[in-house]
Amino acid sequence: MKNSQTKNDISPKKLLYLHTDLACECVPAENSAPGVEHRSFDAGGFEAYETLITSHKGAAATGRKKGRYLTLFCPRLSSPDKPDAPELSSAICDLIRDFVHHMGFEITKNTSVLIAGLGNRFITSDAIGPKTADKIMATHQLKKESEAFSRLEVPSTAVLSPGVSSQSGLDASHLIKAAAQAINADFIIAIDALAARSTQRLCSTVQISDSGIHPGSGIGNHRSPITKETMGVPVIAIGIPTVINSSTIIFDALEKAEVGNISSEIEAILNGSKGFFVTPGDSDTFCEDASDVLSDAINQAFLSKLYV
Repeated sequence: MKNSQTKNDISPKKLLYLHTDLACECVPAENSAPGVEHRSFDAGGFEAYETLITSHKGAAATGRKKGRYLTLFCPRLSSPDKPDAPELSSAICDLIRDFVHHMGFEITKNTSVLIAGLGNRFITSDAIGPKTADKIMATHQLKKESEAFSRLEVPSTAVLSPGVSSQSGLDASHLIKAAAQAINADFIIAIDALAARSTQRLCSTVQISDSGIHPGSGIGNHRSPITKETMGVPVIAIGIPTVINSSTIIFDALEKAEVGNISSEIEAILNGSKGFFVTPGDSDTFCEDASDVLSDAINQAFLSKLYV
């Protein structure tokens, strides 16, 4: 393995203070929850972890929606030499293709895909989605206008960066659904920045899931979900955690200090509304590098015959 980070089992009490979008961080203590299956595996030389949440009991125990979650642990891409970036793109590409096949699709010239980069490009820690979308090749219009291009064995890809409601006045889910219907998309790829509960996973973890995406859920800013049920077609969600909640950091510090009983005053702070989210100091560099890797992986997954 090129990088090893084991999962964090959690107690029911700790679950109260978690603000995370990562399924691997929500596996109950002793891995005993019914309806939750998991395994570790190698993905192109990187450590990967699969979580299957198969029942309502499993969803309740983890706080995650039912579905399949793949987590890839990797080196921080914001380091000076960008370690393993080509290998990481290739590994993510393979996982995306695996999800497509798992959903029952084959990638052919008749496949239609909408790729949506979620988030606010003007907020550094939330810019991974739009920055990734900027670097993905769109073929939908070319296939419509060019007979020669339409004969190529490449799928139809359309790319959208819907922004956030404060910018457009519209919910991103409505724009994505309209675009998916307009191109008759077989499925949607949604890319977003995530929240984590472990500083070790910030900027060094990629999660891919088929449960869709719930924008803002990790930071308590819930928006309309982007799921198979709301979009009418399957959704593959890809995300990288860029922020961590201050309450989570405090709780972890108390655990490491072996503080067994939390006073009512500390609990009030943990549950208070004045918490904030922390992002690494080099998040601007990281978001740029991460968008390079994700866009490279998506271009390879769908447009390998055009990819140089």
